[in-house]
Formats: sequence, C-alpha cells, structure tokens
Amino acid sequence: MSMKQIINSSANNKLLLVNKLDEKKKSTFKNRVVISIFVVIFYLLVLVFSVLADSTSANWINMELNIKSVFAFLLIFLLYIPFVFANYEAISLIFDKHKKLYFLILISCYSIVYFVVNLFLVIANYFVPLLITDKIPVVFGLIFLVTTIVVLAITNIFLKVFNSVSIKNVISLNAIVLVIMLGFLSIVYCAIFKGWFALLFLLFSVMVTDAFCYLFGLFFGKHKMSKIISPNKTWEGAILGSTFSIAILLILCGFVSIDQNRSAIVLSYVIGYQTNLVAIIWIVLVFLSILMVVFSILGDLFFSYIKRLFNIKDFSNFLRSHGGFLDRLDAMLIVSIVFAIYSLFASNINLLNSF
Repeated sequence: MSMKQIINSSANNKLLLVNKLDEKKKSTFKNRVVISIFVVIFYLLVLVFSVLADSTSANWINMELNIKSVFAFLLIFLLYIPFVFANYEAISLIFDKHKKLYFLILISCYSIVYFVVNLFLVIANYFVPLLITDKIPVVFGLIFLVTTIVVLAITNIFLKVFNSVSIKNVISLNAIVLVIMLGFLSIVYCAIFKGWFALLFLLFSVMVTDAFCYLFGLFFGKHKMSKIISPNKTWEGAILGSTFSIAILLILCGFVSIDQNRSAIVLSYVIGYQTNLVAIIWIVLVFLSILMVVFSILGDLFFSYIKRLFNIKDFSNFLRSHGGFLDRLDAMLIVSIVFAIYSLFASNINLLNSF
C-alpha cells in the first residue's frame, strides 16, 4: 500500500469516527430532550393533582373534601411509580440484579409502609379533619419517627438474613432507602397539608437551583467544590446560582402577593407560620429560600458521594442519558424532608403561641 493510500485510509477512518461521534451526540441530545419532556409532564401532573387535592384554606377550587381525596389518592399512586424505581436502584447497589426475590421482598415491605402511612394521612386530612387539625405537627412527627424505625428495621434484618452486612452496605442502603421513604412521604405531606403553592415552591427551589448552578458553573466556574465527589460543581456556580435561585423564589412568592386578599394566607402556608404581618412573612421566606437552595446542593452532593462510593456514573439507565430516577430526584427528596421538618417546627411554634 502506497503512502498516499495509507494517508487517505487514515483520513477516511477519522472521518468515520467523527461521523459516529456526531451521531452519538445527536442521539444523546434527542434522548435527553425526550426524557426531559416526560419529566416535565410528570411534574406537571403531580402539581395538577396537588391543586385538585388542595384542602387548605388558601385553595382556589371549591370542591367537596371527598372529591378532593380522590385526587390525593391519584397523586399518591402517581408518586408510587418513581418510588418503586428509586428503591430498585438503591437495592441494586447491594444485591445482584438477578436475585429478583430480594427486590420483591424489600420493595413489597417498603410499599406497604408507603401506602399505610399515606392512607392514614389522606383519611386524617379529608375524612376526620376536625380530629387532627390542631395535632398535625405532633402526629406527623410521630409518623416520621415510626416510619424511620420501621424502614431501618426492615432494611437491617434483610441485610443480616442475606449476609450482606458490611459497613459500606449497611450505611449506604439504610441512608438511601430512608431518604427515599421520608422524601416521598414529605412530598405527599406538603401537597396535602400545605397546599399546591408550597409544592410549587419546592419544585422551583430544586429545578431553578440545579439549572442556575450548572449555567454559572459552566461560564464562570474555576474552583471545584469537590474534585472527587462531584468534579463538575464549582464554588462560583454554587454561589452565583444560589443567589439567583433565591431571587427567583422570592419573585415567585411576589407574584402571589399581587392578590392582596389571599397572599398572606397562601404564603403563611408556605412558611408554616400563620401570621398576617407582611414583614415577618418575607423575613421567613428569605430564610426558607436559603434553606431550600442550600439543601438542594447538599442533596445532590450526597447522592454523588454514594455513586462515587460504589464507583458508578448513574444509578441506572432507566431514563437513558438522564441516568436513573435517583439521579433526577436526589435533591428533591432531601429538600422535601428538610421542608417537612422545618414545617413541623414552624407549626409547633403556632401551637405554643395559641396557649
């Protein structure tokens, strides 16, 4: 083969490689767009069911409580889909994917806890509201505690029986399944007891923070937050992204405040502290916005740390180029738990003030 033929052959191979890379990029981009659309549609459905199930005094839809309870059940079943997949991904970290019996047993146990707790919340809110209205903080706090104990007991008994006890396995699986369980229960709690706008506030805090931190990190990022845990995150992106995210959340609340007749009621449900003093509402909103944005970043880092611990890029490929359900829900689960805990403290302050 002559030198000219060798050069031409090399050039053709490079051209084929470039074309393959271009096709791969196009395919990846197409997959990301399609999955992104489905994710947005899913969040919209969650928000729509939350609006229709809203039983707070701040809602705009007049329906009987028993009808609203139907949409609350639909919301619970809708959230059950990612709940199952998220638990599947968590269990897959420890056990071989071919051992289907392990998955069926554990997911069945977690599912029973999920539906029992949510069924109790729906019954308490829509069918016997007078018996629980003043006791929500105490009751849900006890639910959180009991659920934590039950989930940890199920998980550790399972690990012991199937001889998978190691420090890494025990800590990782317990932490993830607990975040999944409490995270989804917190989302339901927020939608049912705090109303649709509180849920929108949560969704915005996660999605806006993720988007702005990524964009600012892309253009201005120089100093890595953690090269090992999450090499793509930078301090510049986190600080600038957090600042803009907090501003967006406050602007969102500002739009609600245009309706002067209902703004105090709606925003009071968001902050969990019932007051008509506008200054106090906005001070607490600033604090809450900072809290949500900070834990959105920390939640993302927590799940990134778990992935590095098990040396994986994504929790699964269920969502193609987006990775798995835990890759999409990581920050949302952590933020929901933090919001629920904060809300319980705020509600307890209300109870103390009433005495």
